Amino acid sequence: MQLRSVVDGLVNHTGGAFSRERLTALVDDLYEQMSAGAKIQTFVPVLVGRAALTQIRAEQIQAGEVLKTMPEVLIVCQANAGRSQAAAALFRYYAPGLLYVVSAGVAPLGHVLEEVTSGLAAHGVYLTDIPKKYSQEMLDVADHLVIVGEVGEELPARTGQDRHHWSDIPQIEDVRTADVPDVLVKIDGKVRDTLAQWMPDLELGDPVMSRAPDPV
Repeated sequence: MQLRSVVDGLVNHTGGAFSRERLTALVDDLYEQMSAGAKIQTFVPVLVGRAALTQIRAEQIQAGEVLKTMPEVLIVCQANAGRSQAAAALFRYYAPGLLYVVSAGVAPLGHVLEEVTSGLAAHGVYLTDIPKKYSQEMLDVADHLVIVGEVGEELPARTGQDRHHWSDIPQIEDVRTADVPDVLVKIDGKVRDTLAQWMPDLELGDPVMSRAPDPV
């Protein structure tokens, strides 16, 4: 019943641009992906709805039904459990309102590691991305593609797409909890270096992940 309510909301949101059958198939597929690895099942339908909106938006842009208002950035890692979400949060922190950023994975785990979420929040950076698998439509509409670490497969990129591969970022789920802050500092540096290439006039300030955590 919850998933059918999600479909109803998507039908209303898209104004009939997508058939109910297409939206139902999308929601069911996303639910199967996301529920398999989710630690807490209660909120999965809500997360499925958010992931479906991301996919629908990409398809509408590709079809010319929605116009881009800012450059699109797609960040892909293997498990989508922290690295790509952290990078997305930091891109938004340094360039608020200047980029539309989506994170996704090749084989999402279904949850974001708590040490990543809390590690960012301690510095005033808030992670909002949910785990989801990348799609061809997401790849097709991205102006910038950032691949974090090794993803185990070749990601096709369209002609003229700016492409970056941060191959030296380790999988966070494979490192000790005590070493997670070091990985986040490394991601912070990559985000800042990349933004300096894309927007050389953007004032970045000091590296946020290298400063002392905010007082509790």
